[in-house]
Amino acid sequence: MFTVIAPPRTLTAEVAAKLADMIETGTLSPGQKLPPEHELVASLKISRSVLREAVATLRAEGMVTSRRGAGVFVSETPNRRPFRLAPGELDAIPKILEVLELRAGVEIEAAGLAALRGSMEQKQGIRATASRIRQDMLRGDSGVEADFSFHMKIAEATGNPRFPDFIKYLGWLLIPRRGIKMETTASGQKAYADILHEEHSAIEHAIRVGDANAARAAMRRHLIIGAVERYRARATVPSPVDSGPVDSGEVRRRTTTDATMVHEAAAGRRVDSGRKQEDAEEVPKVGLTVNRSRRR
Repeated sequence: MFTVIAPPRTLTAEVAAKLADMIETGTLSPGQKLPPEHELVASLKISRSVLREAVATLRAEGMVTSRRGAGVFVSETPNRRPFRLAPGELDAIPKILEVLELRAGVEIEAAGLAALRGSMEQKQGIRATASRIRQDMLRGDSGVEADFSFHMKIAEATGNPRFPDFIKYLGWLLIPRRGIKMETTASGQKAYADILHEEHSAIEHAIRVGDANAARAAMRRHLIIGAVERYRARATVPSPVDSGPVDSGEVRRRTTTDATMVHEAAAGRRVDSGRKQEDAEEVPKVGLTVNRSRRR
């Protein structure tokens, strides 16, 4: 059994969302002055302080501007909002899957770059953290903190500061199980820890030996074939990114090829991949992955 735990949404966030919706739907037009404070307070049934904090949030996002002595106005280009992922919006499995797919687009390449650019010290750190995740979980801990550290260390080993910046931005969203309460037995927890350890070990080994293709394949298997399938198995509605019919034979071919690369990486053998680079880096959509035989 599982329960998605939506992070508490503050009243300020709710009011900011309502005002943003009014702007995005055209109820409040670009350049239009917001209604007087007392009217908004009365209509939304909130305090002045909550309203002011909500307006400050929209101002920070560039949706409204303040003019001294004149009031608050909708920006001329209110739809040019900065990219963000609000924790309160990830209250269902399909939404979590969307973030996993976004992560895959970044972290698969990060694994490959870490294999090519990471120092031996960084690679040893990745290996140590992979082991710590399993140890923490076997002690009854969620292993979330160590898991986050594992992915952060891979990002840092790319040598490109934008990768760890992205990981920091995602924060707890990087590890979906932190927001999901799962009821399981001790044996179930051990089995889950073993599966994660197998996946993490394949990633860290490929990175450690400098095999970029195997590292990408291992990260793809972890995020797309592993994590996504575990969460999709618990979803009660289709993922919104599922996009219709798919060539199942092609999916099986990629799954088998990736599985082979991961197995060889975990076994300590270098992989001589014959696939074209673009094929090796292609990430299948969340809704297209089929691997029902894997233990969850």
